[in-house]
Amino acid sequence: MIYCVVLNWNNAVDTIECLESLKKLSNSTFEEFRILCVDNFSSDGSYDVIKDSVKGVEYIRTGANLGYSGGNNAGIKYALENGADHVWILNNDTIADKEALNELIKPFKKEENIGATGSLILRYGDRRTIWFAGGIYKRFSGGTTHFLENKIYNKSMDEAIKKKKHDFLSGCSFMVSKKALEKTGLIDDSLYLMFEEMDYFIRLRKNGFKWEIVPESVIYHKVSKTLGLSPVKLYYFSRNMVAISKKYFPLFLPFVLLFFLKWPLLSTLVKNRKNSRQVVKALIDGMCGKGGKYED
Repeated sequence: MIYCVVLNWNNAVDTIECLESLKKLSNSTFEEFRILCVDNFSSDGSYDVIKDSVKGVEYIRTGANLGYSGGNNAGIKYALENGADHVWILNNDTIADKEALNELIKPFKKEENIGATGSLILRYGDRRTIWFAGGIYKRFSGGTTHFLENKIYNKSMDEAIKKKKHDFLSGCSFMVSKKALEKTGLIDDSLYLMFEEMDYFIRLRKNGFKWEIVPESVIYHKVSKTLGLSPVKLYYFSRNMVAISKKYFPLFLPFVLLFFLKWPLLSTLVKNRKNSRQVVKALIDGMCGKGGKYED
């Protein structure tokens, strides 16, 4: 059985569009497919709007805003408790191509130690521009880049996408097996938001699993629609950038801290001083191992 987990927080319009696209998926997998919408403690009434609008979907509520990691973990736990063999994590500000499910499950059936698969993610606006075709981690800066980002996609790129060694899959759309979840565990909810997938795929590799980008599984993403360039997003990015380097790549941490002085710290002081407090707090929290939700 395959469960798709879609996390909602105060965004009925996008979540409804996402869920409706999932109901239109082609399913030739010969596996039961269920959709779960997890409401992450919305305060705008969107949970009731979505539930009334989209039938044939299972719904749960978290009871608190648990962030990306905690909210999706609630969905993963529910899926496993209800018999899932694979769990597909999908952002609510996306829509799925009708073949996305069929293609995303295929590698699991071909190779035993595949722990996860990820979609090719195109920008929602023109549906031709690549947003994500594999993740690359930069150890000296602590940042990440997306392979082929902003390139116009064509099928001839598929081979390069598959051959490229990727450091992580996008948390926007990836499927993970029950076996990998049982051995690797859930998403690290201390990160709360940002860099969760980087952490998860490092752990997945340490537990002996591989993963693949599946360019035939296409998702269209409304990039950064939920948080934009908010001070909160800057805090989580900065804190977790430091935390990941400190935890997994300590030899590179001095270089990451030097980079941090230039961006985001110096850049924020020069261009937007009102956000400098969040950046300083992010540095302290990242170095001290303080995770969880941002507290002002």
